[in-house]
Amino acid sequence: MLRITQQMLQRNSLNQIQARQNDLFTAQKQISSGYRFDKPSEDPSATAISLDLRKAISFQERIGKNASTAQDFNLQADHELSTAGDIFQRARELAIRSADEALNQQQLDGISSELEGLLTQLTDIGNATHEGNYIFGGYQSSKPPFRAEKNLVIEGTAMTELSLNKGTFKTQLETHSLTTVAAGSFSLNGGDLVINGVDIGSFHVVDPARTAADNAQALVERINAKTAETGVSAQAINFPTGSYAAPGAAPLTGIALVNLDKNGSPSNKPIEVSGQGIPGVGGLNVFRNERLLLSDTRFTSLRIGAGAIGNVPAGTLSINGVTLNSAINFAAGNSAEQNAQAIATALNSLTAQTEVYAKTDGNGFVQLQSQTPFQIAGAPAQLNLPNQVYEQSRNASAVSGAVGAGSAMILSKGSLVLNGIDIFNTPLTLDATLTAPQRAQQIVTAINNRATDTGIRAFSDATGRLYFSNGDQHITSVSYQGDSGENLAQIGSQELLPLNMSGDQAFAGQRAQTRLLSGRDILAAGLGSAVSTANVSFAAGDTLVAGNFVINGTNILAGPFTGGAAADAATLIAAINAQSGTTGVSALASGVAGIRLNSLTGAAFNLQTTGNGSKAQIPATAAGTTYLNPINAGDILINGVDIGPIAAVPANPGNPPQNIIDLADALVNAINNQAATTGVKAERITASTGGTRVLLTATGQDIRVDTNNPVANAVFNTIGLQPGTVVRQKIDAFDALVRFRNQALNSKFNRDAVQTISVQSLREVDDAFTALTGNRVELGVRGQRAELVGNRVAQTQEVLSQQLADQRETDVTKAISQMTLHETALQAAYNMTQRLSGLSLLNYI
Repeated sequence: MLRITQQMLQRNSLNQIQARQNDLFTAQKQISSGYRFDKPSEDPSATAISLDLRKAISFQERIGKNASTAQDFNLQADHELSTAGDIFQRARELAIRSADEALNQQQLDGISSELEGLLTQLTDIGNATHEGNYIFGGYQSSKPPFRAEKNLVIEGTAMTELSLNKGTFKTQLETHSLTTVAAGSFSLNGGDLVINGVDIGSFHVVDPARTAADNAQALVERINAKTAETGVSAQAINFPTGSYAAPGAAPLTGIALVNLDKNGSPSNKPIEVSGQGIPGVGGLNVFRNERLLLSDTRFTSLRIGAGAIGNVPAGTLSINGVTLNSAINFAAGNSAEQNAQAIATALNSLTAQTEVYAKTDGNGFVQLQSQTPFQIAGAPAQLNLPNQVYEQSRNASAVSGAVGAGSAMILSKGSLVLNGIDIFNTPLTLDATLTAPQRAQQIVTAINNRATDTGIRAFSDATGRLYFSNGDQHITSVSYQGDSGENLAQIGSQELLPLNMSGDQAFAGQRAQTRLLSGRDILAAGLGSAVSTANVSFAAGDTLVAGNFVINGTNILAGPFTGGAAADAATLIAAINAQSGTTGVSALASGVAGIRLNSLTGAAFNLQTTGNGSKAQIPATAAGTTYLNPINAGDILINGVDIGPIAAVPANPGNPPQNIIDLADALVNAINNQAATTGVKAERITASTGGTRVLLTATGQDIRVDTNNPVANAVFNTIGLQPGTVVRQKIDAFDALVRFRNQALNSKFNRDAVQTISVQSLREVDDAFTALTGNRVELGVRGQRAELVGNRVAQTQEVLSQQLADQRETDVTKAISQMTLHETALQAAYNMTQRLSGLSLLNYI
């Protein structure tokens, strides 16, 4: 039997008091703190539930932030695309207005400037930011997604005659170090070299055995580490030649700075060098402090010698054809800088005529500067000024040689297109007697007359070679440098939402059907057949006299012939071309010993032959009719597929409307015969003008019209198409605006271009505008989705927060009630303890 002692009763009573005190303390703490427990051990089950709820709330907060960010980005993107739409509307107005024949040249030039400005604005919109991030950059939101390319773009059908190369030629600037980098220990301190405002930094190498080439390469690597910020790259070169030798060929102790980005593409940035300077060999700094601009043509000589380096007699040196009629004298006591100043002073006496300015840099180097290319001739070796043409764009690969000479040349629409602008909307006739330099001068004049629109200026040298300067830097295209993917954010356990729309989507779209409408009504004329049906068949001693071979009323006199077919064909071709300025018709070889006649202006022509003239084997036109150029193999290419030859269609002066229909049908049938290969179909339609045109269509692919024949321009002019025309299935807003601007600028000198602008070009711009509108709709949908997600998140957070509160927060009413009970229980424990303390053995007996 268990014995209950007085001590046991007292200890139990005290335990009861302590327990009731703990209960009361817990209740009081819950009321004062507002929480049911402080430590996980106090309520492990509730703690686990609370942790899960907190995790869920954190996830919802992240989703809410993503949705808010997406909504902000999409709203901003929608605003930017709305502004882009306004730009297209304004461009449309300007292009239509530019075709108004009542506008004067000043007004047309103003339109040109505004269109260029609209392109710049559109590029700025593409590079818009929100909270420091580029809206349309995709994943790469930290750098501008769009870059305006300002290149020299050469196109046209007269590339061979002008010795030009078709293509896109990038502009770059380049400057070389004044001297070699020193050998031995090398130090670069902060502030010594600053390029385009970026401090290249510092590094130190303590090694007396290092070579100059080692130090040059180390400096190159240091400069290139900052290329992403400066837009300038460095490369080690030979000094003093400046050549880019292959590694190991010779010590590369000099350095060239070029405005190329880290990918080797022109950065379109200037080169500005500043800082305290890096000491090099010969008491010179490695680099001079200078600022090179894309709008300048600059050249810096090698260092001029000191002392009496040899006087330059009057009449020796010329710049841009202007002769220096005073001597340049060098005294024995002159320093290199004094001799350089003597040269600069002499050259500047011609600046008003040459537009070339000379200065020195304080170290004995002569610097030449001009806004256009310039040519130096007759400079003796001691001046260190090579006799050559200096061009700012450094596009030597654009030109392969001198302009062709020896036969008549007519440059017409499509012959030369620079930066999308047709240079010869008004035909230029070059007589067979003109030399290559004389022809080049006339071509230069034509190019420079369009410099306001192209941004390109030209120059020619004594050999007749052309040079180009891209000084005005017009936008020729806009390239996308961002990421093609979208920056996605999580908005659910299995749900993603694009934070923004990448630029290659926002400014693009897809055409359901690609369409190209000929730019003008088809002319009434014959088609074909001014081509020899066989080799010429002249006998030895044959001649062409008056009446034998007559083109547009002009007698072609030739002979005596040799009886050799190829030689006789060449003789007749030369005779025809000698009269092309009068007849408007030129000739070139066809086959082994045949001849092809070509209208140089697009006008139909008449050929009459009698006697020996028939031995040219070219069918004469019937009395009262004319023929246009035939369409032979290589004349018309659609998507690279040859459409020709097309059978002859005689002119029908008695029924011009039917004649036009016959011409259109001949072209349509030839195109449709190749549709399975090209993917392009054609149909004859009646245009809004009431005239007849040809409409080309394709589904899911581009349409490109081109030629392999430089004399096919007349054919294209007549049927209303132009070589090099491309309509892409993918809509590119920037490309559409560039092409639209070019069409409007071309209309300044081609006043019948109204229909071209109002039909095909306007359609492309309207397609781009429609694409932008469609993308705005998509942005609106995304924004609404983000808003819905945000509302859903807010509701979910409220529920979860309440559940978390239920797990942790104190129910005050319940806690007060519990506290009252605990106080009563504690008081009872006190009373019981007091009673037990007053008991004795007698109470139990």
